Amino acid sequence: MDAFIDSTLLISQKCKQNMPKSTKYGRRIIETFENKFILSDDIEVEVHLVAGHSLGSSVAYIPSERVLFAGDLFFTEPINFGLPFLGFYQSSPRKTGNPEEYLLAFKKFKSMKLDYIIPGHGEVVSNPQEFLDEQLAFFNSLKSFIISKIDAGKTLEEIELPRIGQIERAYQIIETKSQKSKALKFMDNMLNWIKRSFYNHYKQIE
Repeated sequence: MDAFIDSTLLISQKCKQNMPKSTKYGRRIIETFENKFILSDDIEVEVHLVAGHSLGSSVAYIPSERVLFAGDLFFTEPINFGLPFLGFYQSSPRKTGNPEEYLLAFKKFKSMKLDYIIPGHGEVVSNPQEFLDEQLAFFNSLKSFIISKIDAGKTLEEIELPRIGQIERAYQIIETKSQKSKALKFMDNMLNWIKRSFYNHYKQIE
């Protein structure tokens, strides 16, 4: 928070509400928006609240450049094995990620004219429509799987995620690592957050 000390921060209202009370903004001007904000200067920038990763997650879309800055909604390889991070959605009370909001965000992005997606972490996505299709398929498959386990009366601890999509890809990446046990431990932690997020969300709406 020490960078751009005299800048204006544009954040969603939900993001501001979700920030820890100890957050200090210094001399920065805080400007908030509800669902969408359009910046018009030399180029137009659309800022959209999409949530999913966190309660206040937002993205920036530049139509003229056909680029989406997606923030922490996407982690691409080599970061986190390309797995999404759903471990921290809301600060108080603490909640994990919202997979349904991810799905809605993916569908929104599909309607945009895109050549590139810039993730919050990892490599730039240069095949955005194919990438989004993969994300939709991955999340929908996990959704169906978790709901079927909930319907069968399984507890969170009894569920093991299937090796599909990016999960299978993550296992393949680990096989190339020199410190496989360390990489596997890290991945297990990531998968636990994914499982917990899907289970918590769909359990509460059953």
